[in-house]
Amino acid sequence: MCSSDLAAAQRGDTQTARTQFANLRKLLPKVPFGTFVQLPVLVHSSQPGAKATLNGVDIGVTPCVARIVPAAHNEILLTLPRFVPARIEWAKDTATDVSVRLTLQHDGEAEIGATVDQPVAMGADGAAYGVDRNGSIFALDLASRATRWRHETGDTAGYLSPPIAHDRALLTASLDGAARSLDRTTGKVQWQTDGLATESAPALADGQLGIATADGQLVLLDAATGAIRQRTKLSARPAGDLLVTDSAWIVPLQNGTVEARQRSNLGVLWQAKATEMGQALALAGGQLAALREDGRVSVHNLATGALIWHRDLAGSAVGHLACDARSVLVTLDDRLVLLEIGRAHV
Repeated sequence: MCSSDLAAAQRGDTQTARTQFANLRKLLPKVPFGTFVQLPVLVHSSQPGAKATLNGVDIGVTPCVARIVPAAHNEILLTLPRFVPARIEWAKDTATDVSVRLTLQHDGEAEIGATVDQPVAMGADGAAYGVDRNGSIFALDLASRATRWRHETGDTAGYLSPPIAHDRALLTASLDGAARSLDRTTGKVQWQTDGLATESAPALADGQLGIATADGQLVLLDAATGAIRQRTKLSARPAGDLLVTDSAWIVPLQNGTVEARQRSNLGVLWQAKATEMGQALALAGGQLAALREDGRVSVHNLATGALIWHRDLAGSAVGHLACDARSVLVTLDDRLVLLEIGRAHV
C-alpha cells in the first residue's frame, strides 16, 4: 500500500470509506458491491514492524492498510521474530480497523519436576537458581535447559526462601530453621546455621544475610561463614519479607506495625504505628511504598518513616507492589492502578 493510503487511513478515511460503502448498498441494493469493492482497513500491532500478509499476499509491515473485499474470505497473518504469529479474520460483510496485541514467544522451557512458587535468581554464569515445594534447591542451565545440580535439603515444612546469589554462593533460609550457603558451581553446602525458622524472604547487605525469624527476631549472619554477627528481638513476629536500604533493615510485623532497624547496630530507627502502613512493602524512588489490604497506598520517608502521601483506592489489594524510580503499580481486584511517586496522581 502506498504511503498516501496509510496517511488517509490514519486520518480516519477508513471510516469514511465504510460509510460511503454503506450508502451505496442502500442506494443500489441489488448491486453486489460486497463481492468486488475493496475497502481499506488499518492494521495495527502492539509491536510495530510485524510483517503482514492478506490471504497470503504481502501487504507490508504494521501499521499498514489492507484492502479487503467484504463478502470474501479475508485473513491477515502477522509475523514478527520472537513473537507468536497472529491471525485475524473478518466476518463476512464486515471491514473494521484492527489492533492486535502480539504475544512474546518463549525461548525455551524446562521440566523442574516439582512446584516452584518462589522467584528464581538469575546468575551471570548462565544459570537460574531456584527452590521447589519438595525441599530442593537447584541450578538450571539456561542454554541447555538441563539441571546442573540439585540439592535435596530434607526440609519438610514447605517453605524455602527465594535464593540469593552472592559471589560464588547461593543463600537460602527455611521454615525448618536452616539457613544455608551452597556453592553455585557444585551445589555442595558450604555452611548451614540452624534454629532460624522463617516464612519471610531474607535480604543481603554488606556481606550479611538478614533473616526475620518466625519467633520475632532479626538475625544477621556472615554470608561467607554463616556465623551469627548480631541479633535483636522485634516487637512482634514478622508478617512479610525483609527489606534493606542504605541505612536500615525494614520488616512488617504481625501487630500491624512496621519497624526499621539501623544497619549498624540493629537499634530502632523508627516504628510506624499499627495500620499506619500496609504490610506489603517495596522500595520506590528512594522512598518506601506500602499497600494495605483495604486499598490504601502510602509513600513514606525512608529515614524517618514519616508519611509523604497516601491514596485510598477502591477495591481489595491483590499481590505485591511493583515499583520503579518514578511510579508505583498497584493490583486491585481485576485492575491495575499506576501512581506517580512524586505527585500521587493516577
